[in-house]
Amino acid sequence: MYCLATTFGQTLGKFRLVHDVSKVVDRNTTRLHTVHFLPDPARSGEFMNPFMGLIEFADSKDHPQLQVADWAAGATRQWVQWMAGGSGYQFSRDLEPVARPWLI
Repeated sequence: MYCLATTFGQTLGKFRLVHDVSKVVDRNTTRLHTVHFLPDPARSGEFMNPFMGLIEFADSKDHPQLQVADWAAGATRQWVQWMAGGSGYQFSRDLEPVARPWLI
């Protein structure tokens, strides 16, 4: 999520991230907002890029965008699981042209 948010932030600037209720994300929100104090393991002598937004938690019943995001994540997960295992339903294989463009 950090990589995705910083990539979007480079294009959009500061933004508001609306995420479904998640104990893992909630527990790590402070880390996401202070990550720029940590050294970047990929760039010697430099610090991590700052997280470019505010994190807000919401229920997908109230935000149709979260319903679409859940569907997109599920479709991508199903396709990737088929790729990893090499077996599954035809539907899982057919998700590739839809799911592949969503990946960074």
